[in-house]
Amino acid sequence: MKITMRWAAVAGSAMLAGALLTACDSDTTTPDAGTADSGTPRDSGTTADTGVVTNPDSGTTGFQQPANTVALNFIIDDSANKSYGANEIKWKGSWQYNETTRKITRDTSWAGDDATKYPFLYDDGAWNAGGHEPAGAVAGDNKWGITTFIDKSDMPISLEYGAASVARPTDSANSWIWRGANGMIMIPANSTEPVNAQGLTIPAWGTTDLRLTINTSTLAGGFTYTAGQPLKVKGSAWGWSEIDLTPVAGQAGVYEFILGPNVGPGTPRKNSGKLNAGDKPEFVFTINNNEYKVAGEASAFSVKAYVKAAGVMIWIEV
Repeated sequence: MKITMRWAAVAGSAMLAGALLTACDSDTTTPDAGTADSGTPRDSGTTADTGVVTNPDSGTTGFQQPANTVALNFIIDDSANKSYGANEIKWKGSWQYNETTRKITRDTSWAGDDATKYPFLYDDGAWNAGGHEPAGAVAGDNKWGITTFIDKSDMPISLEYGAASVARPTDSANSWIWRGANGMIMIPANSTEPVNAQGLTIPAWGTTDLRLTINTSTLAGGFTYTAGQPLKVKGSAWGWSEIDLTPVAGQAGVYEFILGPNVGPGTPRKNSGKLNAGDKPEFVFTINNNEYKVAGEASAFSVKAYVKAAGVMIWIEV
């Protein structure tokens, strides 16, 4: 369970205000929250990824669809920010992928979170014209896609999925970039018609910065912090990777995280950016490698959040 922060733009002002809310069990923005296949979350894998991709079918005639299969199409549109490159996004789901045959086989364990069993997304053109993307795709347009194939069946097939970044060596296809509830694909029995899985459009980054603080001197019951122990925060606005907190000068025991210096071009998180009004970022602190949760929910005790719009000099608590 993560803490969700919500705010709204103030009419006629660049200032933002709002309220800090605790996510409830029905919140659909929790990363990789789907459990329809196996009842377990999908954000715990640690298997490393090779990051190497080849295209064995680069001729103009393209790849030949395997017999008696259904084509599954998927696209992530990054044309607003143009931050992703080759070998940096994987389509992660309840399957295993064979790069040679381009076929997937249903696997309710999500391949045991083995990142090598998920397909990369490409921006190299249509699969039937030398690339890997859905038919009609245009190479180089910053819309990353894949067409995979699955054997047709006498029974309907359901698949669950999301997407993960492998843009940094530490990502290992577990930096969850999918937004909202996990996607679902339903393939009718005996059908060979292509299926277009719901894709994702990554919105243009905003100009609103985010600051989070935690007072380690007054933590919720059951938590203590000793200086020098790992103290980090992870959240949806930066792919759920953990970032170290820094002490706040003049405030004993208070540590902070500021989004702006940690995201965007020139940073290790080049595929994330500042926020837009209306965004609902989620986050959770980790204290000595333990999530700051009480009764299974992220605690807001001694936690504060602030936003600062472009051109504004002061942080506004939300």
